[in-house]
Amino acid sequence: MTNTMSRPLPLRLVALVALLLSLAFAGMSAASHADAAAPPPSFYGLSETGNATNSSYKWDRIATTGAKTIRVEFNWKRDFYGNASAVSCPSSPLPSGSISWSTIDAKVRYAGIRGIEILPYLTGSFCSQGYPEPGSAEMTAWQSFAEDLGDRYGPGGTFWTGDWDLTPSTYPAVPINTWEVGNEPNLPENNPSGTLDPQKYGKFLILTSAGVKTSQPSATVLLGGLTTAVGGSTSVTDFLNDVYNPNPSYPCCTYTASQLNAAYDGLSLHPYAIGSYGTTTVNYITAARTALNAKTSGFGADKPIWVTEFGWPRANNIVADCSSTATTTVTGLVQRQNLYQVLNWMMANHDGSANLKLASWQSDVDTNATCGTGPEVDPANYGVEYSKGKMGLTGPAILIQSHTPTFCLYVSYTSAPDCVTGPGLYSSPKIDQGLQLDSNVVAWVNYAGGISYCSLHSSVDCQDLSTTGATSSTDPGVSIDPTTGATRIIYRRSNGQLGVWARSSWTGAWSHSIKGSAGDIAADTSPGVYRAGSSGTTNLVTSVVFRNGTTGALMYQAETVLGWTTATAISGAFIDAKSTPSITRDAAGGSSLIAYRDPSGKVGYTAYLPGTGWVNGSLGTSGSVDAGSSPAIARDTAAGDQAIVYRTNADKLASWHIKGGSWTWVNTVSGTTIPADADPSLTVDEVGGQFVSSFRDTSDGVSTWTRSSGGTWGTPTAITTISPPVVPLVAAAATDPTISVTNNGTGLDYFVPYTNGSNSILLQQMAFLSGSGGTWSVPIMP
Repeated sequence: MTNTMSRPLPLRLVALVALLLSLAFAGMSAASHADAAAPPPSFYGLSETGNATNSSYKWDRIATTGAKTIRVEFNWKRDFYGNASAVSCPSSPLPSGSISWSTIDAKVRYAGIRGIEILPYLTGSFCSQGYPEPGSAEMTAWQSFAEDLGDRYGPGGTFWTGDWDLTPSTYPAVPINTWEVGNEPNLPENNPSGTLDPQKYGKFLILTSAGVKTSQPSATVLLGGLTTAVGGSTSVTDFLNDVYNPNPSYPCCTYTASQLNAAYDGLSLHPYAIGSYGTTTVNYITAARTALNAKTSGFGADKPIWVTEFGWPRANNIVADCSSTATTTVTGLVQRQNLYQVLNWMMANHDGSANLKLASWQSDVDTNATCGTGPEVDPANYGVEYSKGKMGLTGPAILIQSHTPTFCLYVSYTSAPDCVTGPGLYSSPKIDQGLQLDSNVVAWVNYAGGISYCSLHSSVDCQDLSTTGATSSTDPGVSIDPTTGATRIIYRRSNGQLGVWARSSWTGAWSHSIKGSAGDIAADTSPGVYRAGSSGTTNLVTSVVFRNGTTGALMYQAETVLGWTTATAISGAFIDAKSTPSITRDAAGGSSLIAYRDPSGKVGYTAYLPGTGWVNGSLGTSGSVDAGSSPAIARDTAAGDQAIVYRTNADKLASWHIKGGSWTWVNTVSGTTIPADADPSLTVDEVGGQFVSSFRDTSDGVSTWTRSSGGTWGTPTAITTISPPVVPLVAAAATDPTISVTNNGTGLDYFVPYTNGSNSILLQQMAFLSGSGGTWSVPIMP
């Protein structure tokens, strides 16, 4: 999705701070990142797992995060020799044939044209596990390989002077300046023969650094990615103690502490804290800082720390240690809180006592897997990788992550275009859609106090139109011309006037206008909006109704291509306090029908009949409609059938229905209870004539209620989405989903925007469900 406007950062931070304070994290100074000295853009990074960043499309998605450093694996055997086998180990470790640069050239090019620097971590061996054995023929070949990498991708390297054929003024070179040697060598599986050996790694680091700095003397070399201890590994502190105290009798790997210290320029760290809050991650970093200072202080200046991986997988069952059966649950809210807490601390301390150079978030996706078993988003089984949730940018993860609140929080630090602002408390989205599923506009009042929208036509576009002016807890109405994309978003301004955002086409510029006087629209009510008429013609009319702010009278206003009419009170039509009217219109005949809760508690209706004028009536008995409820109306344009759905005084889902040409309304009360703060929405299949209602159910899910064409209402059915639940389907309290339906000729396609409350009441997000043929997608957040 593209987001072309940013929301103001302080408002989001206020909400987040409130949540974080409620958790009472200990030992953490959670200063707002708005108040700390900003790190350079390269400070914020993402970390790749596997060999995933292999297409322009994926790099486009990565670029939307604003991250300027992407950690990418350079695997000697896989990426440069196509996983070919060695000729003979140990004497002739390389395969026959020359090295191929094409795989890594492509990644460096993808990153470079987007102004992103790659931070490689160097892995791979033909004759061993993890990395070559020091003292072997393979180690000699590896050193030459490390030297060749600097010659090719470092400043002034052959890639930039020969293969980088783009105009330098437009696409300046982005050489690789930092090299991470190995990955997590304090885990046994990342060492030769799968045996933990800090001194062997120390020698490997010294030899690799010599190879890199032969061709690139100014390069930064990192000791590779020490991580938190799990089964069979050693802690960061213990590993540093061992690597700085080599055994002089170890024949393959003799060196001095001074030689080791001179071989690297910084520590790469992976402070995972899967079963704990962000405080634990911060404590891991500070402990590593203390341990590193203890080893380096005797040799001069302390070395910086590069956090090249950190994160928390969102999962129901994730194991912090694959040798145990203990699992932990991390929700989207917890992940977001942890990221906020740790990034704030990193930013506040990056140039102080922590001395940090990089914060590379491992972008995790949802899974219910436990240490390599169970369902997962990516078909590949990552085995032990689940112990840290290191799904990263692999497969679809970056695409899924870009729809989550955690992603939106991350990009707020990078100064990338921000995600669209979520709905305010008690605010529900509204939609208008053409006969095709791919032409719609959804709008809502955002929690900054303005109007936001998402539209789908040739592409998806989400924007914040404003951050002030709208009334919190009210809902806008939407009208589109499906042919031209002319759009009107109509809402109650905070002073009671009618506000209108409008554009003349799908790609046209937005303009704003204000209708009427202060106090025209009653408090706690929203305008009802309906679009009718022939698309692309002058008889396309947007009808608007609302409750008068002084007398409670029903007001009517219309807009055509010729302009707005003056809002007019309809004689004898009064609406109960806090009830929002709903309107439908017969474009061909000119009749209109408006539904609302009248002051006696009945379903009130006001009809416009050509040749007769406005006629008022009511349905049911006094008090039959629950106080504060707002009935919704829809019309089958072909048959003339009309239906009204509402919540009864017993909190039951109910409807009134009338067939075209009839004068008799029929009442149906379902056996389904809906929350006392919920109102059902209603739409109609304009081809087949089915009425479909959506509503928030008592489980805070979304359910639908369908009336067949010319038939009866069925049984309300809860929406059950396909697995995995990338975003939990939790409708926010006091909000209502809306629904639209299109008929593709073989069945119905549904589109359901709603306010997702799975994170918290202060951090609500827009979410969308789509369904066809009985299958519902997972919720997607813009």
